[in-house]
Amino acid sequence: QVQFSESKTASMSAECRALYRRIKQIEKTKQELARSLKTATSKVSQLEDEVETIKRSYETQLSMMSDHLCGMNEKLTSQQDEIEALKSGKTKKGKQR
Repeated sequence: QVQFSESKTASMSAECRALYRRIKQIEKTKQELARSLKTATSKVSQLEDEVETIKRSYETQLSMMSDHLCGMNEKLTSQQDEIEALKSGKTKKGKQR
């Protein structure tokens, strides 16, 4: 029976050592995953900031282009009105002669 107890103790001791090694490996993996998660979270935050910056830039550019287009449209309308006025003045002068 002593031999059986010693055998059982040796078996349990070996199992405990194996479990201890497994726990240490799992803890190491957990730390590596935590570092990876921290890096990924930081990268996501950086990319979100970059997207927001680009979005604001595009909105500003779009606003400026819209203002420019409105100005150009007003100028074109004014020039068309001026051309029409000149044409109608020329037509009146031509009929008066």
